[in-house]
Amino acid sequence: MSVTDSPENRALLQAIQNDWRTWSGSEKSGIYSLYFSGGMILAGALLVFLAELSANQKTLCIFGLNTVLVGLAAFAMASLSSTDWPVVIGKKLKVYRPQNPGAYHRLCMAMLVAGKLHQDDLRVWLDAETSAGPAIEVGQVRGELC
Repeated sequence: MSVTDSPENRALLQAIQNDWRTWSGSEKSGIYSLYFSGGMILAGALLVFLAELSANQKTLCIFGLNTVLVGLAAFAMASLSSTDWPVVIGKKLKVYRPQNPGAYHRLCMAMLVAGKLHQDDLRVWLDAETSAGPAIEVGQVRGELC
């Protein structure tokens, strides 16, 4: 059995694929979380402003301040909970033994030119890697490819 066909290597490839799916889906939800929290902050500020113009000053001011605080908490959670997917996936790529060394080399070169890992480059590599068969024998593997 080759190194590239080992259960550990297949599990690592599956983990990279799962991380890519999460990364490609999380960008959209992260933007919506920031919009939602920003909207709550603006709505709370508007309620505090309207409290000054209204007879129900105390009630509107309390609701407005609560809304601002919830919006700030949501903004902080959305900002802090974002995972740096290129770093996470990059660490897994360093220990992964590719079945398609040419595609892996192209991915490394794309990362080198761009200065970071892009989703499109990773998707192209994943497509090439999952369609390739085991190619490297244990005696042929020497160090990292990139």
